[in-house]
Amino acid sequence: MTKITGLLFFLLVGNPGILQAQKAITIYDQLVQVNEQWKSQLDIDPSIKHLPAMPLNERELVQLHLRETENLLRKRTTKHLPAQLKKQRETNLSTLHAYWQKGVFPVNDAYQQATLFY
Repeated sequence: MTKITGLLFFLLVGNPGILQAQKAITIYDQLVQVNEQWKSQLDIDPSIKHLPAMPLNERELVQLHLRETENLLRKRTTKHLPAQLKKQRETNLSTLHAYWQKGVFPVNDAYQQATLFY
């Protein structure tokens, strides 16, 4: 009995992570993995920080990033922009929308990509 108690004590004290719940990986964490600039965006939808991560391959992860970028940019005010810039912005956002919808992105073969987490 003392051997079992000693083993349990060693496992729990020697590995405090066993006693703590692991931090859940969220969609926000996945977005940050694609682009660290997500950390500096103060006006993102707070629900993204709480939605659980999805199993995504690299293409799907880039697609998620571009979709959420478009959503974020469309929500931002353009009152300060002249009409011509508003029009150009809308054209560019429409181009971005079509690009991520199509889902055909360049493949980076110059270096080994880190494993994408889920």
